[in-house]
Amino acid sequence: MCSSDLDYEKALGALTESLAYLNKARGLNKEQKVTSLQQRIKHVEGFVGARKMVKTNPEQMVKLCHELLEQADVESAIRVGDVYALMVEWFYSQRQMEQAYTLIEQMRSRSIILSPYLDHEMVHAVYTAMDLPVATDPSPPPGQGGDDDAVEEQVEDEIDDD
Repeated sequence: MCSSDLDYEKALGALTESLAYLNKARGLNKEQKVTSLQQRIKHVEGFVGARKMVKTNPEQMVKLCHELLEQADVESAIRVGDVYALMVEWFYSQRQMEQAYTLIEQMRSRSIILSPYLDHEMVHAVYTAMDLPVATDPSPPPGQGGDDDAVEEQVEDEIDDD
């Protein structure tokens, strides 16, 4: 199990614990906060579940990942780069370079910096297999410097608002 697996599992535990405390709390907009937290838990559970399917049911893993990416608010719970990376790595391991390339290009079109998520040599191998020049990381949109702690801080802020 890699560290991001454990990070998402820890996050899921923390979110679940936060929901228990939030359900006991009193305050303004409690129902809205509970609903938001439940949605985040659902997204993290979906991603943790997808990661567990890599070896047993990769087709279902890919389907779940695509469903997660279609969710409008998924970025409030998980890093979409991790979702893409899971699929890219699987397709690469199966030598399905065209699918890996397509996903890398989707990452780039969403201005996702590749280097935190994908091994440079793997990206190089995919582009070489497609007979294309190797992709470079896009510049992040203003205000998005690749802050990995943004989701955690957002959860903490919402809990502190009570």
